[in-house]
Amino acid sequence: MKRSTFQTIIILACVFIASFVVRIYHPMARPSQWLSRSHDFAAAIEAHDWAATYQQYHPGVTTMALGAATLPIYEWSESHPGPLSALIDWAAPPFATDYGREMVAIVIAMSLVLSALIVLITWQLYKLSDWLVALASASFMCFAPFYLSQCRYFHVDALFSTLMILSALLMIRHFEARKSRFLVLSGIVSGFALLTKSPALFLLPYTGLVMCVEVAIKVYGGWDDHQQRRTRWLIDEMWRGVIRPLLLWGVMVGLVYCLWPAMWVKPIRTPGAVFLLSTDKVITTHPNPTFFAGRIYSPEESPNRLFWLVALALNSSFLTLTLFLFALGSYTFWKKCWKPSLHPQYFWLLFAYLFFFLLQLTLSNKQMQRYLLPVHLVMEILAGVGLAGFITLLKNAIGEDRLMLQQALPASLAVIVTGLQIGLLIPYAPDYGAYHNQLLGGNRAALRMIEIGIGNEGMQIVGQYLADYSGADQQVGTVGLVPESLWQYFPGEIVAGMSEEDDFCLFHTAYRQRYLFPGQWESTWNEYSDREPQLLISFDGVEYLRMYAAQPAANQYPTVIVDRGWPGLFAITWIWTGGLVVGIAWALWRSQNQEQAARVDRHSFR
Repeated sequence: MKRSTFQTIIILACVFIASFVVRIYHPMARPSQWLSRSHDFAAAIEAHDWAATYQQYHPGVTTMALGAATLPIYEWSESHPGPLSALIDWAAPPFATDYGREMVAIVIAMSLVLSALIVLITWQLYKLSDWLVALASASFMCFAPFYLSQCRYFHVDALFSTLMILSALLMIRHFEARKSRFLVLSGIVSGFALLTKSPALFLLPYTGLVMCVEVAIKVYGGWDDHQQRRTRWLIDEMWRGVIRPLLLWGVMVGLVYCLWPAMWVKPIRTPGAVFLLSTDKVITTHPNPTFFAGRIYSPEESPNRLFWLVALALNSSFLTLTLFLFALGSYTFWKKCWKPSLHPQYFWLLFAYLFFFLLQLTLSNKQMQRYLLPVHLVMEILAGVGLAGFITLLKNAIGEDRLMLQQALPASLAVIVTGLQIGLLIPYAPDYGAYHNQLLGGNRAALRMIEIGIGNEGMQIVGQYLADYSGADQQVGTVGLVPESLWQYFPGEIVAGMSEEDDFCLFHTAYRQRYLFPGQWESTWNEYSDREPQLLISFDGVEYLRMYAAQPAANQYPTVIVDRGWPGLFAITWIWTGGLVVGIAWALWRSQNQEQAARVDRHSFR
């Protein structure tokens, strides 16, 4: 159904607002390094020290530039009360430190960019298919737990992943429309993705793949018409369809990459350092022990390649996983039973993106769950395609004799699925990264298979407890990357490691999963673990964080047990999955009967 310009603007504005609001409220920003690098990047720009804008091999230029642009605006807003400071007041927890408020401000800026990119992705999907596919995919992108949790950090992965899929969709638009402007736009977006994180180099072979598919289709259609001088014709087609467009695309990528000031003074050494260091990170294992499937892998061991598939499945919502599998099945086995909104060629090009990026990850020896974010994003889009396909399949099975039901079905089912997607977030808010797929066992299964709490989920609860019952002169001992989050919520002393001087000792389950830095916590754990903790934080009954007071006086530090999650989600998961399977089976059975009836009618007519 065609929409007016005003309706289109309203729809896209709603997508933007939904994406933006859910990303900025009480963000859980674990890493601190990109905020400090943004300060250094801003100082280098101010001093015209262009070489110093190279801070890290990632290279994270777009992230640092966004942070550097946001910092003076934030400082101004703190001394000039107005809408911006009010927005930060609303988004930040009431007990946030000055550093925590600064982090919230910078996450707001990141969320503005990410939400705008999600709107652009929604628009491209509409142009490639229809509003049903576009809005279904947008709802999954807005409310996917893992993607949402990563968007609430000030880091490179969410921005890099979102830019990459937008570039891929623009390339598919070029494949569809054969217009150079989409090729140029794809190159520009790819350039920004490459400035964000070096694995965006994946877009080079992917772009070549899309162009080769386009040429292969053209060659297949014109093979019999070019029996004379066929070799010359093939060379011409490769030049026009692959080499020349790829050169144009590469030029646009290069022009954007040259916006990096470090390229102005060290145009060879800068990309060389990025490439060499990035390659080294791919071939080396994690410098600390890692955990997978109940086993701890030392830095010297080769990791288990099944990690990527298991982490992908456990971090996907049950809606995403089931509808993605339906989309894959429908385009593979049941394409004759319905007319898909998204052309099969575009579907398989998106699936190729997912498959080959996942294959690229399996070649890496360094395994971290957030590296899967580009794959998750494509899964969310293809789950939206699956939802649209399921609705179409049911509509065709219902038939035109039940017109009212057929007309009401798309909106009703889309609202139900969106409601379920939002509903599964609520029990975990704002710690969306604590969600794990209930279809596969939820947090209890995740505890046995992968590292949990990778975003320091539950840290705001710790901050609330310390704000209520401790003072700024007290000291918290903890381990690893936990201080990077706690700094945002606790103004007192936070030290890496545990000692007799600590007023509180904070333990993370991942320490024991990975046996991480045992010298900093193991002896204290052996001393305290039989005692009642002052704070115990669990999700679905699985412990994430535990905090002890060194000398708990009566009534001074009460015991607080927090268990987020909702057992009813397991029942809803299986009701949804059973309903989906029954609905597919019924619709396919009805479609087969309708096809047989149509054959009988045609035979009788003859």
